[in-house]
Amino acid sequence: MFTQVEHARLSGELAKHIRGTQDGTAHRDSLILACTEHDAGWPIHDDAPRITPQKKPVDVFELPPFLGFLIWSESSKRVTAKDAYAGLLVSLHSLGISVFASRNIGKSHPELAKDASWQFELNKFQHREIERQEKLRRHLGMRTDLPLEGGLARESDDPQEQELFYNFRIVQTTDQLSLCMCCNKPPFQTVGLIAFPGERCVDRQVIRTEEFVLEVDPWPLDIDELTVPLAFRRVPMIDYTDDDHFRREYGGARLETIEVMVRAKG
Repeated sequence: MFTQVEHARLSGELAKHIRGTQDGTAHRDSLILACTEHDAGWPIHDDAPRITPQKKPVDVFELPPFLGFLIWSESSKRVTAKDAYAGLLVSLHSLGISVFASRNIGKSHPELAKDASWQFELNKFQHREIERQEKLRRHLGMRTDLPLEGGLARESDDPQEQELFYNFRIVQTTDQLSLCMCCNKPPFQTVGLIAFPGERCVDRQVIRTEEFVLEVDPWPLDIDELTVPLAFRRVPMIDYTDDDHFRREYGGARLETIEVMVRAKG
């Protein structure tokens, strides 16, 4: 089992090698920080992990939504405290996760699909992130009078907005590539990446050829392959009686390391 913080560290390593970031953004350090720490709030769960109703460990796509609001908000808050531009990127990422969660609530948590309290908490979370983003935009000298979708002016010809969308796509793509390495099965078959601010997204095929080897085509990095050590804990694949039972097993497991690789197709 990999923590979300460890998964995010892999995202940051990928971000360092995305082809074009040296010339495509004036905020490269902030971008790498955002990718590396986009899940900074996850220790709220991972320090005391839970099990599902099926008595298995909760994975990232099974997180109870009300806990998700707390974690996503804390991720935005913690990164914003370090760097305003990185905080804006993480807030945009957190907002995007909430949109994804709301669209898939019927599949992931069908008992909440028609629950008014879930919708109310979702709306509150999204409003808080939008307010955070407006404050950060003002602090960074960015416009606040543009029509936005998910916090982004996707079709704008404003250079700052094009750069922000470019950087946001890198946060999303490195997150997705890392998840494809860490999850039991890759949750994405393609990832979308922009080659340079103002250009269109290009879908890239993702194939896991071995358990911890991922191939991407077209290849987006400035090196032929990237190998990163990731820390994990090994726990029995059993039915756990309750959260405490699982936490004892997880907490008592030895911390190990495995190398994961991302490379060009073929």
